[in-house]
Parts: sequence; C-alpha cells; structure tokens
Amino acid sequence: MGPLRIILVLIAVSVLGFAVWYVMRPDPRAGEPAVEAQMATAPAPAADEEPLPEPMPLGEWGATIAEAFEATPWVSGGNTGPVLYVISFRTCPACLAFKDAELEGLMDAGVDIRWIIYARRDREDRQRSSAAERAVQAELWLGRDWHLFEEWFAIEPGTYYETAELPPLADDDPDRDAAVEEARAFVDRMSDLFGEAGVDLFIPALLWQEDGEWMAYVGYEDSTFGPVREALLRTQ
Repeated sequence: MGPLRIILVLIAVSVLGFAVWYVMRPDPRAGEPAVEAQMATAPAPAADEEPLPEPMPLGEWGATIAEAFEATPWVSGGNTGPVLYVISFRTCPACLAFKDAELEGLMDAGVDIRWIIYARRDREDRQRSSAAERAVQAELWLGRDWHLFEEWFAIEPGTYYETAELPPLADDDPDRDAAVEEARAFVDRMSDLFGEAGVDLFIPALLWQEDGEWMAYVGYEDSTFGPVREALLRTQ
C-alpha cells in the first residue's frame, strides 16, 4: 500500500471515529441521565488547572429556578438564616462528601439547608435505586420529615433498610410511586433550566442567593467550596 493510500485510510478512520464520538457523546442538558454523569467521573484537573466546580450566576433564569426549588417538597432542619437548596440522592458520593464536610458547620451558623431528594431511574437494565430507597424518598417527598432524613443519612443504607421500620413501598402505592416520578421529573426540568442559564447540572446541585442574585454550585469540591460558605455566612 502506497504512502498516499495509507494517509487516506488514516484520514477516513479519524473521520469515522469523530462521527461515532459526536453521535454517542452525552448531552449535558438531556435530563437525569446527563445529570448523573457525576462530578466524580470527570477527569481530574491537571496541576496547573483550577479545580471544579465554582459558583456560577444564573442570571435571568435565577428567579424561575428559585421558584421551582421553593415549590418542591424539600426537607429542612428549620434554621432561619440564609437558604441553601441541595438536590441529592442517597448514595451520591459528592453529596455525602458535602454533607460530611460542610453540613454541621453551616447548620451551626444558622444556614437553612433545604434538601430535595430523588431516587435515580434504572438504566440499561442496571438497577440504580432499591425499593427501600424509593420508599424512603417518597415518604420524604410526601411528609417532609427532617427526623427521617437525619436517621436515613446517619446509617449505612444496607444496614438501615435491614433494621429500620420502613415506610410503605412506593412501588405498591400509586401516590407514592407518583412522588418518586415527580422528583425525577423535577431533576429533568432543572437540567433544562440550568442549561438555559449556561450551567451543566451535576449532583449535588446547590442554589443560594448572593447580593440579590441567585447562584449555583454543582458537584462538590472541598477546595472550591470556600466562596459559597463565605457568601452564606456573610449574610448572617
């Protein structure tokens, strides 16, 4: 095979590879499947790059997004200070890292942390939430019981589901099953709205108000959370 033919073959292979990647690439605004790409799965930044994430203003979309968060059945410890909304699911690694590192300090400072909990959809025949998880999520959506939230997150899920008195199964109850689907639909809608505001939605998704403007912080990195913490404590 001559050099020219080899070059043409290499070009054709490269073009085909790019076409396959373009068709198969995830859409960052495609609802829950894209949301659950999780920050933890992203490549680690190079040493000379800024770590992610960082706070982002939501601009003209902020009020619409904030209204949707406020209208959603969140659970809260009832503090009366600045409001911080958090979208999470029970086993989200970045959510647990945020909770372990930040929750106690923020709550002690009076921040009203409002959790919006959902259970992930199954994907490609892979189960990503259990019947027990959906039961608790539906109960939180319907009853907004902070004590249930604390108890659920205080114990490793497998142990909790084996030892706790669980709410009725959502799978067997139309109203509870609807609560599971409503939570998932909320995440889908927020993925679209965040995308309109120029922010790719990851979990956890945090929302708060700073100097009159609604801000978002998606995922969690202890090294970049400082500005969020400072903004919340500054409004005390």
